[in-house]
Amino acid sequence: MLFLADMVAIHAGLAEAAKWLGITAGALISFGVLWRYIILGSFRLLRRLVRLVELTERAVPLIEDIATEFKPNSGHSLHDTIARIDTNIGRVDVRIDALATRQVAFEEYVHGRIHDLLNVHATTVLQAEVAKETLTTVTRKPASRSKGSKQKSSPKK
Repeated sequence: MLFLADMVAIHAGLAEAAKWLGITAGALISFGVLWRYIILGSFRLLRRLVRLVELTERAVPLIEDIATEFKPNSGHSLHDTIARIDTNIGRVDVRIDALATRQVAFEEYVHGRIHDLLNVHATTVLQAEVAKETLTTVTRKPASRSKGSKQKSSPKK
């Protein structure tokens, strides 16, 4: 029976070893998962945060430069340039309105002159027609005075 007692002891020892082996394997797997997802994930997150801070540190001076362009500074900023362009556009609008007014006045003047010229032309044409009619009437030879008299006709050449 001694043999059986040794076997039971060995079996109990193996059972205890298997229990510790299971606990150790579970702990290693847990540590692997913890390492993979939490510790390495934290390092990756930390690296990304450091990169973000570096980018932000480089971007802040650029943003400050851009912000200064939107503040007036005696003509050299973007704000001053836009204001100058806006003022110039206002001046151009005033000039365009003045030119449009002049154009309307000029068109009315030209229309009036053309109307006057047409009236003069029509009057001249009427006077010419009256003069022609008068000349035709004056130069026309009177019709025969008596029925029996013959008019002399000039020979045709």
